Amino acid sequence: MSRNKNRNEAYMKKAWEASLDSDCLKKKVGAVLVSPFGKILSHGWGGGLHTCAVCDKKKYTWYQDGCYAIHAEVRALMSVVELGVTNLTQHTVFVTHGPCDQCMKYMTYYRVSKVVYDEPYKTDYTKWIGYGIEVWHNDIREI
Repeated sequence: MSRNKNRNEAYMKKAWEASLDSDCLKKKVGAVLVSPFGKILSHGWGGGLHTCAVCDKKKYTWYQDGCYAIHAEVRALMSVVELGVTNLTQHTVFVTHGPCDQCMKYMTYYRVSKVVYDEPYKTDYTKWIGYGIEVWHNDIREI
């Protein structure tokens, strides 16, 4: 097994560990943001300001993803942006589940170079071709 594959598996394990902090009733998602030098800069997990007793997605009409929660990828990005880091060129986000379009938008805005996910999501990543971000399903490149 290659060194990079071992390292990627270790980062994905850290993302799954971060997902344990999620209080979302729908899906437990975790993410880690990794520097070009291999250092984990931040962790993220899905969840809101409060724990929902019932998934709010079922109670209200929504025009985005249908939730109060901050997604794991966005939480990981916010952690470093709050410290003043805004250019994440050559950085990688490892996330337990494929990112939604909203999270893809934030990652491309901050110039994340690569996202690696474990569990598929319904997002069509081909629409993100040309935005400077690679999308990988584990070790298989999608775009």
